[in-house]
Amino acid sequence: MKNNGGFDRLLGVLSALLVLVSTMMVFTTFSWSWSWMLLLVWTIGLGFWTRSGLKKIEVGWRGQLLFLGQRMMSYFDEGWHWTPFPFDLKSADCRQGVMKLDHLDVFTLDNIKVGIDGSLVRRISDLDLYFGVKEEEIKQGLDDRWDQFIRHDIRGILLEDALKANIEVGHRAKDALCQKASLWGIEVISVLVPTILPDKEVTEDLQLKEREKLQKAGQMVEVEHFANMVKTLMTSGLTREQAIEQVQLALGKASKSIDAKNIALDAATIEAIATFLGRK
Repeated sequence: MKNNGGFDRLLGVLSALLVLVSTMMVFTTFSWSWSWMLLLVWTIGLGFWTRSGLKKIEVGWRGQLLFLGQRMMSYFDEGWHWTPFPFDLKSADCRQGVMKLDHLDVFTLDNIKVGIDGSLVRRISDLDLYFGVKEEEIKQGLDDRWDQFIRHDIRGILLEDALKANIEVGHRAKDALCQKASLWGIEVISVLVPTILPDKEVTEDLQLKEREKLQKAGQMVEVEHFANMVKTLMTSGLTREQAIEQVQLALGKASKSIDAKNIALDAATIEAIATFLGRK
C-alpha cells in the first residue's frame, strides 16, 4: 500500500504559516477599507479551512485518503495528518482483534451430535478491500465459511477422535477461513476452538463408562493384591484354602465358604484371579 510519506504534514505546516502571515497582515494594516475587509474574510476562511483538515489517526489504526468521497491509493499511519476539503480521511483499527464465530451443532462419523464454539484472531491487511464491504457482511461471510468447513471436517472423524481434535480443527479452519477473509482485506492469524463437546445425554453416557472403567481398574488392583497375598502364604506351607481364609480374615471378610472365584464380580476378574493363583 502506498504511503504519502508525511507530505500532508508538510502542507499542513505551510498552510498554518500562511494563516499566521495573513493574521499578522490584518492587524498591521488595520483600516476601514474594502481591501482590509477582504483580507480579514480571507484570513478567517483560511483559518477554518486549515483547521478542518487536521485529522488524527489513533495508535494502531490506519487511514485511507478520500477525494470528494472516493477512495485514493494513498494511506496514512497513526498520528496527526492534514487532509482539508476536498480531501478527507477514513480510518480503521488495524490492531489484532477477536471475532466470535457462530456456535455449531454437527454430527461425527459415528452419527453423534457435538457442539463446537470458535473464535478467530484477525487484523486488517488491505484497507482498500476492507472499506469496500460492510463489517456485518464480513462477519456473515466468515460464519458461513466456518459452518461449511466444520460440518465437512467433523463429519469425517469419529466422536472419540473429535473430542481430542480441537487444536487440529482450529489449524485446519484457519486455512479455510484465510482464503475467504483475504477477499475483504482481512488476515486471519489464528482460529481457536476451545472444546468439542457432545450433547448432554452422550456426555452422561461417556461419564458413566469412564466411572465403570475406573471401578473395574480398581477391582483388578484389589484382586491382584489379594492373589499376591494368597501366593505368599502358600509359599509358607499353607494350602490354597487356608491361605484364602487367612487373607479374608486379615481383610475383615472371613467366611469359610469364600473361594477365589467368589471374589470376582465378572468373568474378566475371575480369569485374573485364576491366573494369579495358577488355576488356569
